[in-house]
Amino acid sequence: KPICWLYGPFGCGKPAMAQTLAEQYERKGRLAAAFFFFRNAGEKSSSNHLATTLTHQISLNVPGAQELIQHVVSQELGVVEPSTP
Repeated sequence: KPICWLYGPFGCGKPAMAQTLAEQYERKGRLAAAFFFFRNAGEKSSSNHLATTLTHQISLNVPGAQELIQHVVSQELGVVEPSTP
């Protein structure tokens, strides 16, 4: 499946373009998931919740994904619980 990858120089408006594209695909029912990082925005600037946020969105938007995700989580508890060093 296609992935949209935006790249360009600092200040050219990549986040604005990405947000607009995500909104357009969401209206069409074609967006599996989206995640945006914001500079100097505390927890929104962190990748700590990237995987869980994308997984949750995919489980809601991709038919059949929720069952597969639930199966993996029930079989591999380490996927959602941090491992002990």
